[in-house]
Amino acid sequence: MSIKAGWQFPPRNGGIDFVQDPSSAHFSDDPVPKLVREIIQNSLDARESGISDPIVVKFADTEVERELIGAAQLYKHLTACLERAKSEKRSRGLRKVYEDARKALRKKRIQCLRITDSGTTGLSDSKWDALVVREGDVQKSGTGAPGGSYGIGKNAVFNVSDAQTVFYSTMYVNGRQGRVEKMQGKATLMSHEDPATGKNLQHIGFYRDSNGGPFITTDIPDFFRLEEPGTGVFVMGFNPRSSNWVEEVTSAVIENFFYAIHHKQLVVEVSAGSENVRVTHETIDQLFEARSSHKPNAYHYYRAIRDENPVSTQEIDKVGVLNIHVVLTESAPRRTAYVNRNGMLITESREQNSNPMAPRGKSLWPNYAVVVSPATDSGDVWVRTMENPSHDSVSPGHLRDEKEQRRAERIFEQARQEIRKIVDKKADIERYGDTSNLEELAKYFPELDPDAQGNRSLHVDVVPTPISQYTSPEIDVDETDISSPITPRKADLWKGTMTMVVLSMIHKTTITSMRKVIPRV
Repeated sequence: MSIKAGWQFPPRNGGIDFVQDPSSAHFSDDPVPKLVREIIQNSLDARESGISDPIVVKFADTEVERELIGAAQLYKHLTACLERAKSEKRSRGLRKVYEDARKALRKKRIQCLRITDSGTTGLSDSKWDALVVREGDVQKSGTGAPGGSYGIGKNAVFNVSDAQTVFYSTMYVNGRQGRVEKMQGKATLMSHEDPATGKNLQHIGFYRDSNGGPFITTDIPDFFRLEEPGTGVFVMGFNPRSSNWVEEVTSAVIENFFYAIHHKQLVVEVSAGSENVRVTHETIDQLFEARSSHKPNAYHYYRAIRDENPVSTQEIDKVGVLNIHVVLTESAPRRTAYVNRNGMLITESREQNSNPMAPRGKSLWPNYAVVVSPATDSGDVWVRTMENPSHDSVSPGHLRDEKEQRRAERIFEQARQEIRKIVDKKADIERYGDTSNLEELAKYFPELDPDAQGNRSLHVDVVPTPISQYTSPEIDVDETDISSPITPRKADLWKGTMTMVVLSMIHKTTITSMRKVIPRV
């Protein structure tokens, strides 16, 4: 490590007096699952072009030497924040933030969550700056559609850091420079006095070279260096606020990224001590099955993409073609899940104001699980412009232009109609079976020539019942008795009519459609 290393909090100079970070509030509830979503989404967005192997994301619980992160110097800034919170009689919760942070940094070895990815581009130039030193900027690497639209998802990691501190590391290959490595730390605190000079400082500080830049290559401690191109995120003072964070990470992975995992786009490894979990397209089945006491909705969505071939809609304006998977099963949640092109579940809400792809389920539909995914990058990008900051709902209300909002609502209505048609067809086949020819029906209608073209295309849908087939009674007819009111022809017609009536009443058979109009006898 260079001797120039140190924490730098710029002077406030009359700027905003920052007390606490509101951007991380979007991720404060369920911090581990939301951290998982944001981290993996960023990795999927940064897929290296031309590589078919899955992206690998690793979560590992480890420890770091306090000297490697300038803990002694940072501790003084935390103390200044705590003193300000006390002197201004700030809330007990805010004071506790800095008490916990100081406690985390007093240890010789500091708890750390190490998150790395491979198979990605790494972070070069503006993409590094967007992650580390800019707020509200979205600069995505790779070939996929960008996942973020607000640039605040990166703040989700601070919710599991008692030290309010995260270090970033990357490796990428530059055509002119060759292999490039960078590392830098970031702490998000509150505006406070400089422990050395008493001057007012800004709330965000960086651990970096005295020239104001990240550490490069050989100046980076081995702990932060990556073995191949990708990105590393190191959460200092890791506190998952959970009794079993490995289980939380694993559940969040399979429930949010089942699509990417099943299609071999993603592998996730989670480790803490001797506990190791590897999530792949080969293990996801057993990981879902292990949760036998509680099958999440995602299990049924996973079954839909695993067991059913997709049905494509027609082209729908800006959203393009949608791929629809439908599974009908007794325990299905009667919900529609929208999954983006990178294979992340965005929303499964029944409410159309947060999931505009969700059709109103019909009462006659069996229990269903539907998965909707855009077939093109352009359709995916269009939908992403309407995601909320935490990427778990979609609404035209996020568009600034009122005319575009109305257009989006019309497009989503068309999409719902297309989805409804596909589910209708699937539900009808499931309930009634395919249509079947009733060749025998023609003989009861002599005016219909059974050999004439089209007369064999009479179709019905039949509701199966446990009642055995009904046999019509025989009718004795004296064909030589010309005075008989029942002629052979009338007898056949009467038998046919009575057969249909009795089947309708006893077997409750419903003739739902006929492709040819039957003329009167």
